[in-house]
Amino acid sequence: MANGLIAFVFTLICVIQNVTGRPDFGLNGDIVGSSIALDTSGGVSLIIGTLSDYRIQLGSQYQVLYNMQDAFYSVADKFTTAGIAMTDKLSLLVDDKTGIVTPPFQSTISTISGLQGVISTGYTQEFLTLKPRDKPFITDRLTDSLNYISQTLTTLDEILRKLQTAAELAQTQAGGDGKSVPKEFARSFVTPRMVNSLLNTIVRIAGAIAPLIYSVHEPLAQLDRGDTYITTAKSDIEAALLRAHQEVVNFNGNMRELKQNTNAVVATVGPAYNEQQTLVGDILPNLQASPKYPFELKNALERFEDAMSVESIEEKTSLVDITIEEYLDQSRTYDDDLVTVYGDRLCPAIQSVVQVLIASGPYSNYCFKKYSQRVVDIAVHNFYDIGECYALELNRLYSVNRLISNIIGLVTVNFSELYDNLNTCASILPCPGDCDSCIETLGEFVDVLARLMEEKFDLLLQIVPYEAKASLQRVKSCAAFSKYKLIADVHDLLKAVFKCEETGYKQTP
Repeated sequence: MANGLIAFVFTLICVIQNVTGRPDFGLNGDIVGSSIALDTSGGVSLIIGTLSDYRIQLGSQYQVLYNMQDAFYSVADKFTTAGIAMTDKLSLLVDDKTGIVTPPFQSTISTISGLQGVISTGYTQEFLTLKPRDKPFITDRLTDSLNYISQTLTTLDEILRKLQTAAELAQTQAGGDGKSVPKEFARSFVTPRMVNSLLNTIVRIAGAIAPLIYSVHEPLAQLDRGDTYITTAKSDIEAALLRAHQEVVNFNGNMRELKQNTNAVVATVGPAYNEQQTLVGDILPNLQASPKYPFELKNALERFEDAMSVESIEEKTSLVDITIEEYLDQSRTYDDDLVTVYGDRLCPAIQSVVQVLIASGPYSNYCFKKYSQRVVDIAVHNFYDIGECYALELNRLYSVNRLISNIIGLVTVNFSELYDNLNTCASILPCPGDCDSCIETLGEFVDVLARLMEEKFDLLLQIVPYEAKASLQRVKSCAAFSKYKLIADVHDLLKAVFKCEETGYKQTP
C-alpha cells in the first residue's frame, strides 16, 4: 500500500510539470490540464491494483481462516476489477480526441456505476463470512471505507456529467462531431475550474482507497498471524502431550525395575535359609535321636521348612509379579484419554484466541498477546501435574519396597541363629541324654521363632495387594484431578479471552 501511494505521488509531481493543451475528453481540440488527468488516473489505477496484491499462505487447516481469506480476496478482487475498469475508461476518456464526445463519457460513467454497484450490493456473502460470531469490527471498517469511496465516486460522476454536457456543447458549437474545436473556444465551455475539480476528485479517490487497502490487508495479516500461532501452539501442545505420556512410560519402567528389586530381596531368604540348613544338617542326627525331638522340636523345624520352601518363596515372588503387571495394565491407561482431552479442550481454546485476533476488534492484539501463550502453558502445566502424580506415587512405592526389605530382614533374623541355637543343645553331651531338657526348652523357643517368621513372611501376601490397590486409586484420582484442572483452566481462559475482547485493558486479571 505504501509503495503504491509513493508511486502515485511521484507520478503526480512529475505530470504537474506538463500542463500544455492537447485534444481530450472526446473533443477535437485542446483542453489545458487533461494530460495531468490522464497520468493521475493511471496513478490511481496503480494504487487500486495493490489492493489485490497481498496474498498469504495458510497451513493450519482451521477452516474459518480459509473462509475469511477467500472472502477478503473476493472483496479485493471484485473492487480491483471494477476499479481498474473505471480508471482505464477514465484514462481513455481524457485521452480521447475523436471529436465524438458522448460515447467515451457514457462508457466511463457506466464503469463508475458498475463500481458503485459492487460497493452497494456486491459483498453480501463476503460480509456474512467476515462477521464471525456476529462481531462487526471488520465489516464496519470495510463499510466506512467503501462509503467514503462511494461518496467520492458520486462526486466524480457528477463532475463527469458536467464535463460531458460542456464538451458536447463545445463540439456542437464548433460545427458537430469530428470538427476541430479551437483551444480558446473549448476553454469557454470546458473551463479550468471543471478540469481542476476533476483532478481534485481523482486525487481524492486515491486517498479514499487507502483506508480500504488497510481494512483488507491488516485483517489478512491477522489471519496469517493466527494461522502461524495455531501451527506453533499445536506443535507445543503435542510436545507436552508426548512428555506427559513419556512420564507414564518412565513410571512403568521404574515399576518393573522396582518389581525386580523387590523379588530379588524376597528371593534372598532362600539361600540364607539353605545356608543355615547345611550347618544344621551336621548336628541334626544327634538331636533327632532324643526322645524329646518328635514332640518338642520336629514341628517347629518343619514349620521353618514350610515357610522357607521353594513353593512359599515362589508364592511371594509370583504375587509381586502378578500384582505389578496388573498394576501397570491399569495405571498405563490413566493417560489414554489425554489425546481426547487435549483435542476437546485445548483446540477450542486455541481457536478462541485466534477468533478474537482475526475479529480485528480494538483490543484484538492485546488479548492475543495476553492469552495466546496461556493456552500452551495450560498443556505444559498439565504435563507437570501428570508427571507429579506418577513421581509422587513412585516415591511411595519405593517406600513400600523398603518396607518389604525390612520385613525380609526381620524374617532372616528369625532363622539366622537357628544353627547356633540347635548347636547349643547338640553340644551338651551325651546327646541324647543330658541334652533332652535343652531340646524341650529350645523347642518352645524355635516354635515361637518359626511362627513369627511365618507371620512376617506372609505379611507380603497382604501388603503387596493392599498397597497396589491403594496406589492405583491414588494415581487414578491424581490423574483425573489433573484433567479436571485442565478443563477448568480452559473454561476460565475462554471466559477471560472473550471478556478481554469487549473490555480490553479494563479487564481485571
